[in-house]
Amino acid sequence: MKVFFALLFATILGFLATSSAPAQKPATADVIFSNGDIYTGAYFLFPKKGDVRAQAIAVSQGKIIAVGSNADIQKLKGPKTQVIDLAGHFVMPGFNDAHTHLGSAGFAQLNVELVGTKSLADMQQRIAA
Repeated sequence: MKVFFALLFATILGFLATSSAPAQKPATADVIFSNGDIYTGAYFLFPKKGDVRAQAIAVSQGKIIAVGSNADIQKLKGPKTQVIDLAGHFVMPGFNDAHTHLGSAGFAQLNVELVGTKSLADMQQRIAA
């Protein structure tokens, strides 16, 4: 597993070092989320080992364009940028896959949820429904 991650890291570094694309000026953000407790899971973004937290996120056209400190992300603020103060709340950006498997979804429909019932009549009503 260590070998896999070492190869992946070397591949990324090699791509970055040989990329001939000109450096682009950072885009202006449509939305900035600041003052948050943002989990990135990206150890390579931060210089201090093990630090995977950030304060702010910049979003442009529905995509995250930058993650970092409040001061760094504020540099991407334009005249039309909406700024949302997270007031220290936790954020974990990511792709969330909501799906089901046909068999288990069918079996779930055969069950009656009786948690929270307080009487026999309540149970009978749920079963009838």
